[in-house]
Amino acid sequence: MRVLTRMGITASVPLCVLALSLTVYGQGDPGSKPNNPAGPGRTPAPKVIYVDRPYERTVRVPVLPKTGELLVVAESGASLRLQYLKNDRVVKEYQGEGYTIGSGERSILFKNLPPGQYRVAADLDGYRPAASPPVTVKAGLPEKVELNLEQITYSVSIRLNAASGTLRYAKGGEVSRSVSFQNNSAVLSGLTGGDYTIKIIPDDPSYMPKDTTLRVSSNNQVSFDLDHLESRAFLGASSSDWALPRGWSFSSGKMVVRGSGMALPSDASYSHYKDFQLSTDVKMLNGVAASFAVHVVDPKNYYLVQITGPNADEPYVLRGFIYKNGVAQRFGRTIPTSQFSETLKPGKFFQVVLTMQGADITVKVRDSETGDLMKLGILPDPSQTFRIGAVGIVARESEQNEFSAFNICVSGCPNP
Repeated sequence: MRVLTRMGITASVPLCVLALSLTVYGQGDPGSKPNNPAGPGRTPAPKVIYVDRPYERTVRVPVLPKTGELLVVAESGASLRLQYLKNDRVVKEYQGEGYTIGSGERSILFKNLPPGQYRVAADLDGYRPAASPPVTVKAGLPEKVELNLEQITYSVSIRLNAASGTLRYAKGGEVSRSVSFQNNSAVLSGLTGGDYTIKIIPDDPSYMPKDTTLRVSSNNQVSFDLDHLESRAFLGASSSDWALPRGWSFSSGKMVVRGSGMALPSDASYSHYKDFQLSTDVKMLNGVAASFAVHVVDPKNYYLVQITGPNADEPYVLRGFIYKNGVAQRFGRTIPTSQFSETLKPGKFFQVVLTMQGADITVKVRDSETGDLMKLGILPDPSQTFRIGAVGIVARESEQNEFSAFNICVSGCPNP
């Protein structure tokens, strides 16, 4: 039997009984007789060799691929459309289930594609649609297409009734971003569509911070109004105007202070003073101190301003304390006032004019007999620990006093 191998075809041929006849082109073995020896210009005659044993030969036949592969890289969640082209025209399109890039993934591999031209289009919510240029898929060769989807962003202009401050915003679980606003306006740019949480923190403490939400779906303008809490003028002329501590009383238009405590306006609308002027008449009954509570957040957080008399632990000084969570610490410097001892002596009325402007508390007194207005000093707090709050009367330990004509002015105040 003769075995031939041609055109890359592989065959496995068993020969079990007789001999294997192989056709060999050449001159034959040395010393053998040529069969049909070749002449000039002729092909040498084949020599037949006989093999006296069974013989099997296996030849592997390579299988040439008929299809190709296309790797598509795009954003996670993108829906793809695979378009088969002929003469740059779409003749077939594949889409639907199985053509969406999975969550947390960035690619899809399309296998077993017939050779030809393809184009890939992608859609994803919040992104502009994208399509690849035509790509030629060849049998047995991988190809790759990368789609850069452009995210759609918006710009939102915000108007506020507060002049300046900080605006923080975040979408879903994103890290919060912030922008400063000035002249009652802010601009948020580079926003993607969706719901944002907004926190507005004004510089002016008379405006309350605001938490709100903002739905972004286009370029637009929105407005937010913050609650404005700055209190109006207050005249504490009767007991009904005050929330008095135990042991304190009102008599003949005068508040009588005996022992420690704090008196604040009974109406909560008088709890938000930023810059103001307080004037009141004071008489130290036992010569310890006349004390005022300024920017009271609550009974444990406020400024304490004291004008001491001759019987105080520090006689005749102007001093200030910051009470934070009930713990007192000094602020400003302690200012001697002994030169005004005649005005501040026990049993005598004098007028106190206390002005809060920014971070400075200025204290003046007017002698009831001479009418002279004298500046005791200024107590500054550069850190502005308390920026807004109520104003009232406070007493520590054994202070005993009388107050009358208690008046808080917030704008257009007369010169003292």
